[in-house]
Amino acid sequence: MNILITLTQGAIKNGYINLRGNLDKFESRYIGASGEDQHGHMLLLDIDDGETFGSDVCSTYHRFRNRTALKALVQKYGVKAGDTISLKKLSTSHWSISKM
Repeated sequence: MNILITLTQGAIKNGYINLRGNLDKFESRYIGASGEDQHGHMLLLDIDDGETFGSDVCSTYHRFRNRTALKALVQKYGVKAGDTISLKKLSTSHWSISKM
């Protein structure tokens, strides 16, 4: 399963990957609310070079809670507003993120 996401300037500036309309692609145990004590189980997020990040999905804001993966893509691959990234499901708890 692949999810394609076009990045906005706001997403890049604030380091988030907008998952709006795609929360149903993740099992409910990986989705948490916005409170610190309401996190879901951790997913593994890999970027192309093998660097791995852990995060759950915040249901309030429809994004990965850990913003480090997008920041790494921006720094390493120069993603910018209008670029599309791909989230590919490797297993239930493991996803890869790459620039298209």
